[in-house]
Amino acid sequence: RGGLTEIVQHEVNGFLCPDEDSAVNAIGGLHRINRDTCRKTAEENYSPLSAVNRFLTVYHAAIAGQNS
Repeated sequence: RGGLTEIVQHEVNGFLCPDEDSAVNAIGGLHRINRDTCRKTAEENYSPLSAVNRFLTVYHAAIAGQNS
């Protein structure tokens, strides 16, 4: 609830909130979230280039497994 743990690092690039009340309370802490850190996280983990690199890693591992 309140965010995906695979994406959100609590109090680094967002808030992981177990319920609606804690989500409302977290709004007051938005000033602690660094926009540049959020952008860097998104670019490093979710850009088209990073997705391609992850696919290539999986493909290379699959090919290497077939050759052994």
